[in-house]
Amino acid sequence: MNSQTLLHRQVSPSFFQIDRVTSQVFRPTPKDNNRLSVSDGDQITAEQAYQCFVNRPLGKSIGVLSVSVEECHLLDVPPRPDPIMENDG
Repeated sequence: MNSQTLLHRQVSPSFFQIDRVTSQVFRPTPKDNNRLSVSDGDQITAEQAYQCFVNRPLGKSIGVLSVSVEECHLLDVPPRPDPIMENDG
C-alpha cells in the first residue's frame, strides 16, 4: 500500500437513510474489535470487492465507498493489512 491506495468499504443497506449514506459506515464497533473491514485497492477494484462481498452468504451491500491510505493517516487512523480471505484484497 502507498498513500494513494484506495481502501474500499462496503455500505450496508442499514447505513443508507433518507437518500444518503450515514457516518455509521465508517464507525467501528466493539463486535469488530473497533476495526473496519476494507478491501485493498492495490489488489482488487471497488467493483470486484463489491461482487465478492455480495456473493457471500449474508453479504448485503448497496455499494462501495473508498478512502485513500493518505486520508486515513490524516485522521490518525493508520490502516494495516489483516487479510482473512484469499482473493478478496
